[in-house]
Amino acid sequence: MSDLTKEQLQSVKKSYLNILALFLGQEKIESKYLRCLLKWGFQLHLNPEDLRLANIDISHLKFERPEEKIEKLEAMYHLVYMIYLDEVVE
Repeated sequence: MSDLTKEQLQSVKKSYLNILALFLGQEKIESKYLRCLLKWGFQLHLNPEDLRLANIDISHLKFERPEEKIEKLEAMYHLVYMIYLDEVVE
């Protein structure tokens, strides 16, 4: 994770929160996905300060679909980055 700048890490964390919002919006979350989401949060060292910096109230977390092509590509890059955080692709 040290290969990212502070701004890049904040961008990955923002993408993580968006993915989290997507799953929290579902009626039911499979445990394998919940474990993965929790693992990513720990690996990203997510903390309350990250929520404050992102101006996010966790109780109002809402998924936002990327609209622009560059936003979509960035979101995909962040997803791959999170999958590979522990250097194990599951």
